[in-house]
Amino acid sequence: MTKKSIRVWVKVDDYKTPFSRGILARSIMRTGMTDLDAYDLAESIKEELIRSKKTEISPEEIFDITHSKLKGIDDKLAGKYRLWREISMQKTPYIILIGGASGIGTTTVATELGHRLGIGRVIGTDSIREVMRKVLSKDLMPSLHVSSCEAWRYLKAPLPSEFNRKIFGYQKQVERVTVGIEAIIERSMEEGLPVVIEGIHLLPGYLDKKITSKPNVFFYVLTINDEREHRLRFIARAREAHRLADKYLKNFEAIRAIQENIVEKAKANNIRVIENSDREQTINFMADSVMEQMITLLEKNV
Repeated sequence: MTKKSIRVWVKVDDYKTPFSRGILARSIMRTGMTDLDAYDLAESIKEELIRSKKTEISPEEIFDITHSKLKGIDDKLAGKYRLWREISMQKTPYIILIGGASGIGTTTVATELGHRLGIGRVIGTDSIREVMRKVLSKDLMPSLHVSSCEAWRYLKAPLPSEFNRKIFGYQKQVERVTVGIEAIIERSMEEGLPVVIEGIHLLPGYLDKKITSKPNVFFYVLTINDEREHRLRFIARAREAHRLADKYLKNFEAIRAIQENIVEKAKANNIRVIENSDREQTINFMADSVMEQMITLLEKNV
């Protein structure tokens, strides 16, 4: 039998599935190891199994081999790998909420954090708004049919002079989208599946406190203090995604005002605010804080 024709199967009870380098690599990435290094390690483990002509292996054996390899690289990586395995075996899912205005980087951070933690469901609040606007017509709820920074245009009643119309319009849209956000969180809790939700509609103080106070719910707000850097991100994003930046730059003043409002609400509700100038640092902090809190929760349930 040639080396390439040997297939390794992962056996759980009476069921067998092919060994997946990708699945193993994703579990390794939870430790903070880079994608490339994680895939290289997973490949080396697969090659080792093939050389030993081991055609069946249990998940426990894969864990032991991987943990041993990581220990040879860095004790901290091995420790994190062990802790993440303990967390993944819990029935309590972790819910990660990442708020922030347009252009701050919530989508990128949420996607990469979900990838690192092996969370398949990463949902943007704008997607939730899109679903809701399919159900609720523009005549019935016009503010759902425009972006957050333009929702104020559909305010009909006059406001007292001390109210900022752009902020008030944004908050009215948040009230409506929050209903959909809470439904997704509650469904994830019921199903026991982790989820990352990100977007501008995650305004601290608007979600039900019964949800945000749970120890397995993690709420972060991202910000960019440097206004120039924030503006440049729209221009860079337009180049990368071939989208026009004009719409965002035209509403940049409103976007900055919304961002200030989100940060203000976060501080008032004891939600962690993270300066997102260094994306990798932001993701590392979130992954580590989720792990630490979930381990604390695990220890309490023992």
